[in-house]
Amino acid sequence: MAYDPGFLDKLKWSLPWLSRYPLWRAGELARRTLWRIACGGRAHLILVVANHFEPSWDERLGKVALSTQRARVDEWCEQARATGDVTRDCDGTPFRHTYFYPAEQYHRPLVERLAELEADGFGEVEIHLHHGVERPDTPENLRRALEEFRDLLSEEHRCLSRLDGEGQPRYAFVHGNLALANSMGGRCCGVDSEMQILAETGCYADLTLPAAPL
Repeated sequence: MAYDPGFLDKLKWSLPWLSRYPLWRAGELARRTLWRIACGGRAHLILVVANHFEPSWDERLGKVALSTQRARVDEWCEQARATGDVTRDCDGTPFRHTYFYPAEQYHRPLVERLAELEADGFGEVEIHLHHGVERPDTPENLRRALEEFRDLLSEEHRCLSRLDGEGQPRYAFVHGNLALANSMGGRCCGVDSEMQILAETGCYADLTLPAAPL
């Protein structure tokens, strides 16, 4: 059974981040004000939507059949295209959604549908991972899981890019179960060196915050 943290657990893990937020926010507002003055008052708004994309999840059943997952993804893709067609930025770029797809739930037909969206400019597919749920994971197994899914996304689905077109594929990452770098003391992870492994396997940004240890 996966560990389901309660509100107090989540608050405790987030306190280091929350306690720093007011000062960080004040500094950001000051910098933005100075920037607007320097630029004559003009500002650009960038809206980022990064999603734990788990078509198998059901709060009551836990996981649903593959046929249900396919129906969900098909419906979502239709909505994503329709939204992108009518919602564009000042450069004409359609609204794009970032799909953090769980590596341990990989199904080729589902990722193929998301890859089609990415190829048509309606989103990006990145890496999400739940691991160490039944027992603490090992660094070796974590590295293998990341590299295998990274290469699937890159070689089979053409979803990931490379820095300046060279080297290993690069990816953004979200950790499942709020347990980045073993921050839950062995539950739902087990790998203290996770950040190093992420960097070595091509991760350029971790977006698990604010649950990450600080």
